[in-house]
Amino acid sequence: MLYHLLLFIIFIFKFSKSNKSRICPFYLLSLISTNNLFKMKHFSTLLILILFLNSCKEKTDLCSETQSKIDSLETVSNELNEELKLLKRKMPNVIVQRAEGENCVIDLYTLFGLKILLRHKRPDIEPENFLCVPAAYTTIQKNKIDGLFVEDGVKIIDNINDSLTGACIISNDNIRIISLKDLNNALISEVIKAKKSIFQQILLIKKHHKVKVPLFVKSKDHNYIRRALIQFDDFYCIGQSHRPIKISEFQESLISIGALNAINLDMGTYSEGWYKDTYCKKIIIGEQMINTDKQTNWLIYTKQL
Repeated sequence: MLYHLLLFIIFIFKFSKSNKSRICPFYLLSLISTNNLFKMKHFSTLLILILFLNSCKEKTDLCSETQSKIDSLETVSNELNEELKLLKRKMPNVIVQRAEGENCVIDLYTLFGLKILLRHKRPDIEPENFLCVPAAYTTIQKNKIDGLFVEDGVKIIDNINDSLTGACIISNDNIRIISLKDLNNALISEVIKAKKSIFQQILLIKKHHKVKVPLFVKSKDHNYIRRALIQFDDFYCIGQSHRPIKISEFQESLISIGALNAINLDMGTYSEGWYKDTYCKKIIIGEQMINTDKQTNWLIYTKQL
């Protein structure tokens, strides 16, 4: 009897503010008052079924409302993405930000509406070019690109330099930084077939960890402004130390700002590069720029077609 009374109270509370129920609650009262157990059991079963179905409907309504909100958010997100794409086409730019590294500040030159290219002929300051920095080393004796160099699927330098511990594969919208051990004929053929580019350099960071750099032993690890092509978890950019620093300290700073992978870029007396600010004014970057005329290859940020 107590069970049926509790069920009745729940039912009244559940439907007191709703017109959904077509069952008169006074009918249950009459059953309770006449102590008609048989009918009360059946009526109680019916009430349980009604409560269950109503609960299911509320959950369905909630799911429908949630899905409607998700669809609305997806619509807004798609609209924002389209507006961002339009903005990138209309206002391509190099976004310059400063990241506080462990040992130094690192200036990050990020692409906005631009793509990255590798070139063995000096790029002009054309309206479509927004940044230019040297990439691979240049040999001092022969003044040639040091290491394997492929540009848009065409081999410029065929020889692999085993003293350079890394390489970077470049396509229009992506980079892939690899170790020397991963650089093989099959990969090179794949790069050529896909009309991508690749250059060799010193690997600095691999999977968030420092990589040994034999070319920079302690006796030769002097303070210079450092520059690298950096790959983060969801984007890539060129980064440059804000002050002269040892290569080992630069590596530590790269890790501290979240670099996933990073490969060195030519600096020292070959370091001169430039980018355009928001007013399209050419800003020179680098130090000791006495060998700018001897540079042999460059990374550039240019407009996407």
